[in-house]
Amino acid sequence: MSKLRCIAVDDEPLALDIIEDYISKVPFLTLVKRTENAIEA
Repeated sequence: MSKLRCIAVDDEPLALDIIEDYISKVPFLTLVKRTENAIEA
């Protein structure tokens, strides 16, 4: 199965940490970038 590349966007740093942790536990997801800025995303 190929992996899905994703980005995490949230204005709360704690929420980003939780999202990043979740993504790391899902075998078919790869976190490419995390940001607090929607425009940067």
